[in-house]
Amino acid sequence: MKKQLFVLLLFALAAYGQQERIAILNTVDDSDSVKLSDLSYLTTRFRELAAEVLPKSRYAIMSVQSIIDFLGSEERAIKECKAASCLAALGRKVSADYVAQARLGKFDKDLTIGVELYSSKSGVMVGSFTGKSKNISGLLAVLNEKAPLMFEKILSDSESSVKIYENKETPKIQSSVEKDYENVEYTHEGTDKPSISVDSSMSVEFSKPNRLKFGIGGAFDQLSFRDNVNFGNSNIEATRLIGDAFSLGVVMSIPFVNLLTFNPEFYLVYRTIKNDYECSTICQIIIKEFAINIPLIVSLEFAGETDNNIRVGGYIEAGASLDIPLSTSVNSNPEIYVDREKFNSSVVFGAGFILGDFYLGARGNIGITFFDKNAGGKFSSRIFIARYFF
Repeated sequence: MKKQLFVLLLFALAAYGQQERIAILNTVDDSDSVKLSDLSYLTTRFRELAAEVLPKSRYAIMSVQSIIDFLGSEERAIKECKAASCLAALGRKVSADYVAQARLGKFDKDLTIGVELYSSKSGVMVGSFTGKSKNISGLLAVLNEKAPLMFEKILSDSESSVKIYENKETPKIQSSVEKDYENVEYTHEGTDKPSISVDSSMSVEFSKPNRLKFGIGGAFDQLSFRDNVNFGNSNIEATRLIGDAFSLGVVMSIPFVNLLTFNPEFYLVYRTIKNDYECSTICQIIIKEFAINIPLIVSLEFAGETDNNIRVGGYIEAGASLDIPLSTSVNSNPEIYVDREKFNSSVVFGAGFILGDFYLGARGNIGITFFDKNAGGKFSSRIFIARYFF
């Protein structure tokens, strides 16, 4: 048993102890309609995106000079890159584990971009994408959006390249790169990540949030006060209050660490608060209020990508919320009055589902400050929330 564990340990060190080399070749313009300075910027940005996604401990982005050194001269490098009909072969020439290149062209009156990423060793396409735009800035936006998703497939490819099988005798180690190609299935003309069948079950791979996102959000709240509140004089009985609220606003998702995101949100809220039972006009309480609500949330997203690059999964979240009343009105009964606090704070927790750019979930909101300066009252809420990110 110790011998088997030792063999597995050596294999793990061999697989993960060395950096894999990524070669980003110069961007080529097949239509000769883009300035060299713009092509150079696209290449530089392409390399930056690779460095942002791939861990430095496991992957090294080859410098332009190192690629030139392998090919002999700068002129030879330019010629080879422009005529790169087989990227995998060129990747092997420069001793890269993976090789990628962007090529520009024209379709009708639009500029186009096509990007391919290959494993140099196997020649298998790991990922690719295309896009078009009226100008070079639009192509840059395509690159910023789709390149990180493509580079994440390198992580998935590396994690699935070694599968360990166990039987009653000894563990069996199998490399999917060495496996026959009939077990590799492609969809969408070979542009998606190959699905490698090595056993009857596949491990779930979560995709890390990789870009700043803005969106819109809406919510429906059900409010309840945890203690009785007296908004009038001593002749009016203290009562427990309930209410509803509707919110609409803007949201943001900022990648944080691994699967974590920081989500600041800003909502305009309209709420109605009343007695939780029917009573006469004398004791009836109806409060209508407009407010600003600012949740600050940390979310853990466990979502994977389908073959169509749609993120599907779920999330859990926790944070704090600040509520600032803008205007508060009370029913006309002169015996009832409200001396509203300037702000309320609360603890937030929740969970939900992710379907592409839609986030649907529920939150709990536990107030930690009083609603009224004199009467007190801490309110909690159950929130049903929907968000859409662009």
